[in-house]
Amino acid sequence: MITGAGLASYFIFSNQNKTETYTASTSTVSTTTQDNDTQNNITDSEGNDAQTASEQTIVMYHNGTGPMCIEALDFFEEQGIEFKEHLNTEEGFKDLLSSEKERFNGVSEGVSDSFGYYPIIIIETRAFSGFDDNVKSEILSILNAAPAES
Repeated sequence: MITGAGLASYFIFSNQNKTETYTASTSTVSTTTQDNDTQNNITDSEGNDAQTASEQTIVMYHNGTGPMCIEALDFFEEQGIEFKEHLNTEEGFKDLLSSEKERFNGVSEGVSDSFGYYPIIIIETRAFSGFDDNVKSEILSILNAAPAES
């Protein structure tokens, strides 16, 4: 049970990552872009194009300021993982995120099972809400399970 100052810290930490929009300070976020012209196509045993780890589509919806969002951004940068991002200040953000929630029937994995926390990270057929060591492990497992580039 969290009490006293610990409860106040938990409350502040938790609310910074809630998916409700709030006014946040400006922060600079940079990502790497993928050059599709340099991709090598790999086929699976049936001759279909297989995705490599670098071709996995990763999309992150976030506020750019919450502790879990910052941790996820740092993780992607440290691991050299390319991703698309959508900040909650972008026009159309709510519509994009709403369509993702519908696609997953309102169910996510990770810190929240109902898209309750940012960042929301979509990797193909999986949706993660919030960011912790378990989400990191799952992301790395997904990417490592993809066929290696040749």
